[in-house]
Amino acid sequence: MIQKKYLCKDLNEAENAIPQIKSVLKETKHKAALLTFYESGFDSRQMEALMEQIKDGEFPGLQIAGISITIVAELMPEGTGILLNLILTEDTDIEVVTLPCTPGEEDGAAEKLNSRLRELKNVKAVELFGSNMSLNITRFMERSMEGFEEAVLFGTTTTRGLFVDFSVEDNEQVFEIEEKEGTYEGKEFIYGSSTLGDGFVAVLFAGEKLDVQAKYALGWSPIGRRFTTELGEHPSKGETVVNRINDLPAVDIYREYLGVYPDAYLISNICEFPFIVERDGIDICLIPITCGEEGELFFMMTVHEGERLRLSFASHDEVLHASRHSLKSMELFQPEALFLTLCGNRINFLKEDAHLEWDGFKKSVGKNHALMHGACELYYHNKRGGILNSAHLAIGLKEKETSGVNAEYVHPEVESLRHGRTMPLSDRMSVFLRKITTELREAATEAVDANNAKSAFLSHMSHEIRTPINAILGMDEMILRESSEEEILEYAEDIRSAGNNLLGIVNDVLDFSKIEAGRMSIIPVEYEIASILNDLYNVVWTRAESKGLKVILDIEPTVPSLLFGDETRLKQVITNLLTNAVKYTEKGTVTLIIKKLEDSGNDREALALSCPGDQRPESTVRLSVSVKD
Repeated sequence: MIQKKYLCKDLNEAENAIPQIKSVLKETKHKAALLTFYESGFDSRQMEALMEQIKDGEFPGLQIAGISITIVAELMPEGTGILLNLILTEDTDIEVVTLPCTPGEEDGAAEKLNSRLRELKNVKAVELFGSNMSLNITRFMERSMEGFEEAVLFGTTTTRGLFVDFSVEDNEQVFEIEEKEGTYEGKEFIYGSSTLGDGFVAVLFAGEKLDVQAKYALGWSPIGRRFTTELGEHPSKGETVVNRINDLPAVDIYREYLGVYPDAYLISNICEFPFIVERDGIDICLIPITCGEEGELFFMMTVHEGERLRLSFASHDEVLHASRHSLKSMELFQPEALFLTLCGNRINFLKEDAHLEWDGFKKSVGKNHALMHGACELYYHNKRGGILNSAHLAIGLKEKETSGVNAEYVHPEVESLRHGRTMPLSDRMSVFLRKITTELREAATEAVDANNAKSAFLSHMSHEIRTPINAILGMDEMILRESSEEEILEYAEDIRSAGNNLLGIVNDVLDFSKIEAGRMSIIPVEYEIASILNDLYNVVWTRAESKGLKVILDIEPTVPSLLFGDETRLKQVITNLLTNAVKYTEKGTVTLIIKKLEDSGNDREALALSCPGDQRPESTVRLSVSVKD
């Protein structure tokens, strides 16, 4: 497999490259040939005329594909031009499939591509171009690759349908993003057997000896809490509309955390802090394409129901280290053809050092790689991926066997790539923020561990204390049964009362530790309400009498005498009510009132959850318990 590229600043340079391309096609023996153009700044008629100069009948087997991208990064700072990428194979078949498609027709287009994949043998890679971001590209990728999940799909899209315009400032090499009307003037298109404003072009690579390696690099890391999302239906832009985040209008999350307001500079102000979601074991960044009048956010990629988003951040070195990891893996793989798909947000973030993300590949892997910056990055492999953002994709192809194939490179920590010069404040703040976040996470873990240890200690000690208390109460019970001396019996009664109170306190501590540990449970048993009332009266009577208070029990006659429930919990609740009433009442009476209320469906549902099926009564009783002083 041979790969050659031709960087052309204008159409004249591209026309001058055509004889060189034809010479390579003539002089190099090959099974299949593919010419792909990645252009920025030209319209479809100009590119069609250029391709006609190559398709003159001299090379009938030559496959041609192309796409309008946001920028030709290797021609910065202007960013306009044409990258012509030529691939010749020895054993691999290449086929370009053109799929016209408008929104709502994605399933039909996906079925056509999937059918062609089934007809070919040994499809290992698919380069995909999409045009019109109103298409559900995620759905198309998933449906078209059914049964071929081990093949690597990669590619990019035009900005058609994004309603934003990308430009590059001459001096700073950063993207300026502005809102625009979504009109098609022939400058946002894809090319296959024909030129398309809406649809897909897929380049299929199939061969028994073909080997493919894909590396996905990010560099951004999640920070802070996870946000709940409320999705809208039928988004007018992109694949997903998020109406609310954490019960706020979605766009307000940026004002809360970044101080950014929904104005014309919204996207430029937030792209350094993309949302991030972990999906199928990989982190995926999400940046909205615009916001709506009611604060909703529109995303070009799919956000699934129930997914929780987090904000993310990165430092300059972390972003470069992520792409360097891919570089080292590709050095081991030794590809014969290399495709790099990079997000413009990485250029925006790295600024003057953005070229380091592809220069390293040029020096150590091959200078003829195809580099593309489209509206987004497309990646789907083993049912993972989708539409990506802020990503660095490296896709290597080769037909020959080499040593160290697919070996994984573990890169060591290296010093800052900006060592020896003044680091921007934003980079220093990113490093500081990461360190503080790590320390806060460690502190939170320590707090949780300490709380768990406290709960375990309370639980253990409560059990240890109850054992001697029960022994004392048991001995005291023997004294009460066997002694006939009035003074001894009075002392023993005081011991029983105080012991029961102490045992109640210990039980409360044990219950508290169970609640903290999440192990609190309801234990339903059959009990007599009169027995509970007798115990409750005896618990508070002595204390009330010492204060000159009178305890009154006001029990409605309709309350059943025999009930089924957690006797212990009921007793604890009423005991707390009574003891507090006695404690804070200076004179008069303390009245316990228990009434029977009407049954409700909620009561039956609660009973069904707390009682085993073989113990569940046929009817329920709702009690109203109150204390008046």
